[in-house]
Amino acid sequence: MMNTYSLNVLIVEDDLSFSIELGMLVEEIGYQVAGRVDNAEEAQALIEQKVPDFILLDIDLKGKMTGLELGEAQLPTSTTVQNDRLFGQTDQRFLAESGDRNSCP
Repeated sequence: MMNTYSLNVLIVEDDLSFSIELGMLVEEIGYQVAGRVDNAEEAQALIEQKVPDFILLDIDLKGKMTGLELGEAQLPTSTTVQNDRLFGQTDQRFLAESGDRNSCP
């Protein structure tokens, strides 16, 4: 019997074209896009509503909170949500900050 469970992936990316491309790739490999947002505040609300299985998380987002801050401090601690940080640039500030949090660029 084939497993019909599909991972729900939340895309948090403020570059619209890249976000759309990521969504197509997620669906192409058989997963579902749980949502697509461009800032940490909306992402946090969506995470609490839908509790995605995995989050593709840009580190440099619009708004008051960065993706790094969302990933480290704001995700619900009662969930097992996995997240991966996306690097669309080589800004040394973000690379250094992410490295301090045991992330791999």
